[in-house]
Order: sequence, then C-alpha cells, then structure tokens
Amino acid sequence: MDKKEKMIKQAIKAHNVDVPILRTRLVGNRLEMYLYGGQVITYEQDTTNSGKTQQDDSPIDLMSMTLAQLRKMAKAQGIKGYSSMKKSVLVGLLAKG
Repeated sequence: MDKKEKMIKQAIKAHNVDVPILRTRLVGNRLEMYLYGGQVITYEQDTTNSGKTQQDDSPIDLMSMTLAQLRKMAKAQGIKGYSSMKKSVLVGLLAKG
C-alpha cells in the first residue's frame, strides 16, 4: 500500500466519509478529497516528509453529474463566475483541475 492509499484510508476514518470519492489529490503531506455532492475534505498527515510533491488525479465522469453538483465543486475549487456558466464550460474547467 502506497502513501496515498494509507492517507485516504486515514482520512475516510477520521472524517466518517460515507459518500463516493470523486477525485483525490496528494500534495506533499496534504490530501484533498473531492466527494460526491461537492464537499471537499483536506487531510494533512502529521509527519513531516521531505519527499517530492505528488499529484495524482483519478478520472471523474463529470458529464454524468448534475449542473448543481458541478457548481458546488466549482465553488469549492474557487472558480469565479461558476453560477452563470453552462454545464459544458464547468466540465471543461473542472477537468483541468
């Protein structure tokens, strides 16, 4: 089991995650989990590790999500003007990360 998998399991346990995880991102010792419904959980590991920054995005089927769900994700990511964007534009922006 690699570092990311261990952190995901720890974060799920610590935050009682009971919805699907759409995307995860590991940056140093910080794990970001994007959950179904637009919620974002940031989990930081206590140990200091001087390793390289890692970023691994798993694929998401954004087109199957509703416009409301996409807007919640856009809001969580700090995308400006998301409330007036069409679904295709939001999908494009969210896919870029």
